[in-house]
Amino acid sequence: MSKQKRQNEALAVRVGSRVKELRRQRGITQLALAEAIGVEPETVSRLERGTALPSLEKLENVSDALGVSLAELVGHSSSLPKDQATVITEMLVKLSPKDRDFIVELVKMQCGFLRSR
Repeated sequence: MSKQKRQNEALAVRVGSRVKELRRQRGITQLALAEAIGVEPETVSRLERGTALPSLEKLENVSDALGVSLAELVGHSSSLPKDQATVITEMLVKLSPKDRDFIVELVKMQCGFLRSR
């Protein structure tokens, strides 16, 4: 299997997981999302399982239906450090300053450990 194909499959799984997460957070069924974006429920199921990587147009429809920006939908699926930092920042801002400091120290320790392996 080519590197590009593996990357596309991994991206499909990450995007699908994010769609499922957002859909559930909003209390939307697969059927309701399918109707909102004009596809069959099985298409939404395949998307969430990561067996299909939708077109950009379809992703825009999904993001609109879920009430998020396209960047918010797919940015969480990115393996780029900048995008991952944005996801972490979104989590940190919801914590108290003391808890944020704790998490930052924990990440520093883990990064040090992983670099030393």
